[in-house]
Amino acid sequence: MPEGIRPRARAMRSLGRWGTELAVVVAGVLLALWAQAWFEGRKEADVHRDTIAQMDALFGRALAQTAARVASSDCSSERIADLDDALRSSDGYWRAMPLPDLPDSMASGHFRPVYLIDSDVLPLQVFDTARQNGTMATLDANDRRFYEDVEREVNWLNEVWNGSANPSMQLSLLGIDGPLGENARDEMRQALAWLDNENRVTMLRAGSLARLARARGFVLAPTDLASFRRKIERDRRLFGDCVVELDPLELKPVTTVTPAIAGDKM
Repeated sequence: MPEGIRPRARAMRSLGRWGTELAVVVAGVLLALWAQAWFEGRKEADVHRDTIAQMDALFGRALAQTAARVASSDCSSERIADLDDALRSSDGYWRAMPLPDLPDSMASGHFRPVYLIDSDVLPLQVFDTARQNGTMATLDANDRRFYEDVEREVNWLNEVWNGSANPSMQLSLLGIDGPLGENARDEMRQALAWLDNENRVTMLRAGSLARLARARGFVLAPTDLASFRRKIERDRRLFGDCVVELDPLELKPVTTVTPAIAGDKM
């Protein structure tokens, strides 16, 4: 073999080995990049699913809360009107009707109970999170419109509920026992007017939320349905039969059995 051919053959073999090694390195880098992208994609998908679950949980919480308010709305309106009439007609003093089964700290003279709201503080930041982490952008037009409608409704709820001096309260009873001056009566009547307005706004929002749920095929989660039932039982102990057991998504009285528990249909 001529002398010039051997170095050329060795060079070709070296080039082949170098090319093979380079190909292996490039393939390894590409595989690593693909694996990283795959894991990042899974992580991002998990974040989106978790964010959607949080928005659904907030929706269910608001549905249960507002449906319970509708169930007790007649009681609330009647008691507010009764107390307002008593405040207007009072000469400034009376001993109010005591209520049974109150905690010792509340066992003073009280007028008939006024349902004060079950106001809540809703974690609305989840919707900003959904926009910031790209969850909203991944949704199709109908899904995105649904969550935007939910956000608008619960924002309206939060606005009126946050008007409460203590929006995290579960139940409060307005009561008086002893001298009541004209200014005190006016302040109580203003409080009653605020309560009545909050009740009306909550009922309007309850109807809108229920319509969204029905159109979406949304069903209350077991925890939310249990919370709704506890509120109904509690209010019946306070107000009696004027509390109506409702289907929380239809907002209509149920005459047979309470709707079955099911998971969210998304």
